[in-house]
Amino acid sequence: MALLTWLKRNLVVLAGLLTLVYLLLPNVIVTVFSFNQPKGRFNYEWQRFSADAWKDPCGVADLCGSLSLSLQIAFWATLGATVLGTMIAFALVRYRFRARGAISSLLFLPMAMPEVVMAASLLTLFLNMGAQLGFWTILIAHIMFCLSFVVTAVKARVMSMDPRLEQAAQDLYAGPLQTFLRVTLPIAAPGIAAGALLAFA
Repeated sequence: MALLTWLKRNLVVLAGLLTLVYLLLPNVIVTVFSFNQPKGRFNYEWQRFSADAWKDPCGVADLCGSLSLSLQIAFWATLGATVLGTMIAFALVRYRFRARGAISSLLFLPMAMPEVVMAASLLTLFLNMGAQLGFWTILIAHIMFCLSFVVTAVKARVMSMDPRLEQAAQDLYAGPLQTFLRVTLPIAAPGIAAGALLAFA
């Protein structure tokens, strides 16, 4: 009986831990087999321990360059999507305007459709515009994809904010900038951080 009560109380935590183990298990297997010395080309069975694969990580052509480029894209895309997404979320929650419903619907499209569809459509757009494909087009595409996740996270946080806190700050003679920096931004910060982490991931 005590075990059943404990399971009911901790069911969500256990399900979360099992999901995390399931998601991380392939990474653990790849890491373990990176220390294997296979006899042939395929690394399916454990043969013997070897650290040869870790002696020169940049030995594979363009591996470190690709990793560096990926991290740069991730950083700038996260920054761009977080700034734009936060402003869009505040605008959608705080202001009433004619295209508000349409914009909200359009923002959910990148999350609903497969990434390859958005990638193909953006590539078509860039080619039709005659844009030079490279760093900037990749960055724009990643910002466009990440924007929806940031807007969703920040919008949920802004909608749950109590407007009376900002009104109280203004009653205490805080200006608009002080109210935003000292009241609004700290309250919205968890949603902004969640959106930034989703964008980076």
